[in-house]
Amino acid sequence: MAGIDQTADSTYTICWARGDDDPRDFTLSDANGPIDISTWTMSMAVNTDKNPTNTTNEIFSVVGTFVTDGTDGQIRFTPPANTLDNVTAPGKAFYDINRLTPSKKTILKGTVEFVMDVDKS
Repeated sequence: MAGIDQTADSTYTICWARGDDDPRDFTLSDANGPIDISTWTMSMAVNTDKNPTNTTNEIFSVVGTFVTDGTDGQIRFTPPANTLDNVTAPGKAFYDINRLTPSKKTILKGTVEFVMDVDKS
């Protein structure tokens, strides 16, 4: 499984266009392949602060859903509707993915890049 805080590694950078709300899928794996996360609850938060002390600059926080049944390690995070409508673009924020149950653990921290959308409808 990836180490925590990969913000310096562009492999873990994700991108959204301003106003989009399409999901991002992640697969958790280790040296033996995908990890069974079917009993886990996971969340993703996006914040303009890299190491926030509160939720003041949080753009969104959402609970993940399994892409299939979780036995393949696949989890999906979908921004709530309209939460990315007013982000600064081009811009940058930070995300983390956390396991909430069966015990709390930060799984990954990475960077979000926001790009300007052309279509304003």
